Amino acid sequence: MSNKPHSDPPSGGKGGHTTSTITIGFITALLILTVITGLFTRRLAARIELTDLVIQSHDILHQLQKLLTDVSNIESVVLSFSLAGSPHYLPDYQAYLGAVDADLDRLRLMSSDNGDLISQQQIVVEKVQATLKTFGALMALHHPAHPDMAHLKTEESIVIESKKMMDDLRMAAVTMQDVVEQMLRIRMDDLENTRRHTVALLAVGIAMATFILGWLFWIIRTETASRQQAQGALEQSYDQLERRVHERTHQLVTANDRLSVLSRQVIQIQEEERRRIARDLHDEVGHSLTAVKLNLEEVDDKVAETTVGVIVKDTLSIIGQLLQRVRGLALELRPSLLDEMGLREAAKWFLQAQGKRTGVTVTFETDNSPEPISEEVEIACFRVLQESMTNIAKHARATSVFVSLKQIQEYLELRVRDNGVGYSTDEAGLRILRGTCAGLLGMEERLGLLGGTLTIQSAPGTGTEVSAMFPLQRHGVERITLKEKQYDEANPRPAG
Repeated sequence: MSNKPHSDPPSGGKGGHTTSTITIGFITALLILTVITGLFTRRLAARIELTDLVIQSHDILHQLQKLLTDVSNIESVVLSFSLAGSPHYLPDYQAYLGAVDADLDRLRLMSSDNGDLISQQQIVVEKVQATLKTFGALMALHHPAHPDMAHLKTEESIVIESKKMMDDLRMAAVTMQDVVEQMLRIRMDDLENTRRHTVALLAVGIAMATFILGWLFWIIRTETASRQQAQGALEQSYDQLERRVHERTHQLVTANDRLSVLSRQVIQIQEEERRRIARDLHDEVGHSLTAVKLNLEEVDDKVAETTVGVIVKDTLSIIGQLLQRVRGLALELRPSLLDEMGLREAAKWFLQAQGKRTGVTVTFETDNSPEPISEEVEIACFRVLQESMTNIAKHARATSVFVSLKQIQEYLELRVRDNGVGYSTDEAGLRILRGTCAGLLGMEERLGLLGGTLTIQSAPGTGTEVSAMFPLQRHGVERITLKEKQYDEANPRPAG
């Protein structure tokens, strides 16, 4: 391993000062652009408002012209009716009256936001109403087939009055038109001034933004050149660091490989020791206790009614309990069914015994897959099942447990689900890290050595589900070794 110290990239106050200058420049540019954008927006809004007012003025002039046209049409219809006396003029008269009413409504609406226009509009409205009243009197006048002199004079006086009213209406309309045209000229001038100010403001903003951005570009270009000079030293430091990381990684991968092999050996030795102790308990201790029990039974037959007989019976009861306990310990250490009948039968027997002992209802589902299961996977799966059921008996306070043992493609899946009180998986993870939760840590270690996965889903009040996936083909240490070879091929160790 090389002990050559790596060099740090050059640093100093100049880089920090340049960065601060760039930041201040950008902030200043953003502030200026924000102010200019705000002013431009206000000018643009004012221009839009003035444009709307100009359009409104044109609309008022157009509406005045339309009003005069509709009143003139009424005048023509009334005069024609007065001369001919024919009723077929009445529909046109009614239609033009409706048009004049609509014109007056639109004129009131358009003039409602200006005091001068409101007063002029009221005068026009009064003149229109007076004129229409005169026209109505002429339309209501009876037209006999042979009019006399009095009728003709009355009709003539009404016609003269209507012409006078029309002249007054036209004068009022011209007066209002003059007011609107004067207002239109003022608004057009304001619109032009707003346009010039907006263009000038936009030009100033573009010029200032261009200057600031050019200045910032020059600073950034200078900073980039200095950073390129420092990049060489940084790359050299990176190369040295990468070589050291590669060496350490290679050492860690090798140590992890050795640790995995050692862990497998420890577990194998542990299982062999369990098997030996279970066999000794069953064969030697169990047989010895059985022999002692048989001898005491013979003594009990001879001294049944004596004080010694009572002691012998009590001793027989203790030996019977001890014999059951020894057999239970032997089966827990290494159930003989696991060697004789396989994993599924051993799991079935264990769950039945656990259910009787704890009073929990256990449901067991399994398949009859012909896929062979290695001894290593069988032992690991049975130990995970043992640990899960032990945790349920100690902590879950469950009344029912569901266990599933099935093959899914190239994996053997074990699922254990209970309806207990559950727990926080985050807190359990912390206990695993602190080493105070040896059961879960042991399950994770067994599955990790086999290349499997362990998933625990739980929350307070919702029960717990433990799911373990065991690969049917061994790819534990071999896969780690393959990773190491691939890493070595992609990152060859430096010479020396």
